[in-house]
Amino acid sequence: MTLFMVLLNLDQFPKQHSLYVLHPWTLESETLVQSHTSINCITMGEDRYSYFLPISTIQQYFKYLEVKNVCLQDSCQRIIEFAQKNQ
Repeated sequence: MTLFMVLLNLDQFPKQHSLYVLHPWTLESETLVQSHTSINCITMGEDRYSYFLPISTIQQYFKYLEVKNVCLQDSCQRIIEFAQKNQ
């Protein structure tokens, strides 16, 4: 599933899970939703998924952006930028 689709359907996943995303991080990047582990990446075949953010953090950031009336696609892009800064 793409990062954009996961972010649009975030409420369908457990809050204690985290996102792992293929580089480069874009809205079209393939994404896994997994329980949080102490590792920083997950390898599936030849693909290496890097730790992105926990779902609970993304939900809090969405609430923060909601107050600022940012459109959904821009909110998702800002979450990518937030994750890159906190990598």
